[in-house]
Amino acid sequence: MPHVCMVVEGAYPYITGGVSSWCHQLICEINDVDFTLLTILPASYRGKEYKYKLPENVLEVKEIWLDTDYFERKSSSKKSARIKLFEEIVNFHISMKLKNYGVFKMISEILSEKGSHPFSLEDLTRSKESVAALFDLYKETDNSTEFMKYFWTWKSTHLPMLRILNYPLPEADMYHSVSTGFAGYVSALAKLKYKIPFVLTEHGIYAMEREDELKTSQLIDDNQKQLWINFYHSLCRISYSFADKIITLYKGNQFIEVANNANIDKTEIIPNGVDIDLYSSLEKIDNGNKIIIGTVVRVVPIKDVKTFIRAAEIVSKEVPEADFHIIGPTD
Repeated sequence: MPHVCMVVEGAYPYITGGVSSWCHQLICEINDVDFTLLTILPASYRGKEYKYKLPENVLEVKEIWLDTDYFERKSSSKKSARIKLFEEIVNFHISMKLKNYGVFKMISEILSEKGSHPFSLEDLTRSKESVAALFDLYKETDNSTEFMKYFWTWKSTHLPMLRILNYPLPEADMYHSVSTGFAGYVSALAKLKYKIPFVLTEHGIYAMEREDELKTSQLIDDNQKQLWINFYHSLCRISYSFADKIITLYKGNQFIEVANNANIDKTEIIPNGVDIDLYSSLEKIDNGNKIIIGTVVRVVPIKDVKTFIRAAEIVSKEVPEADFHIIGPTD
């Protein structure tokens, strides 16, 4: 049977919600296709139970933990090789800033096992050459924050990418990413490694969701926020550049994708459907004079539940017979 590797970040099968339900339904319905799940999560989910009973056509689940130990102490690369490596890394970042995303193929081969030198994460994060190269990059691309903050932000954003580069990606006939971000990044790597199609389904615009979270964060100062935002947008543009097919829910998303380097000829709109039969047996409850207003949503900050609550307060002052319900999981 055909074999698809579905790549999911922060969702199925560990977390419930719209995207997870969509993944589960898709796998169940396409029962003549085998699936490997490659799920990307923080290490805090290690050992937690699945929220879904996996269908029989899921052959295995592989996990990438983004915040595990990143440092490999041993290195056999030479100083001259490290200097050359960081010249390439600086050129890569400058090219990305100029919207030349095709250079991702070149840098991924240099940094992965295909490279001619056995670079370690120690080389890439702690060597004198790495600090010198980052300072060059800092002068080229940023003057809004002090260098040490820039250095630590660079490490925080790039260590997961460097770790993933040498993760043993499962072989499949196709990679299907359910978002951009790290999932799209992994799928682009798999496409280059195995010469297979990469299909991207984007429900929400990942970069904009991360940007909204960062802008309201009290844990990161304003100058560092922009570095994180730029990083997430770069991940998305890499995904758009290397995806063979990009599917989204509505035209507004499509406009944003095309504005961020997606080829419009590769995009397609497939709205989410509603299983009418599933809900046809529900009976309406007589609420008397009450006006019922509800939202069905995961109760997490990105869904902006606070705005619903604030709106409820405003409406209730004018319409006291209104009742408000928030329906959804809180995990």
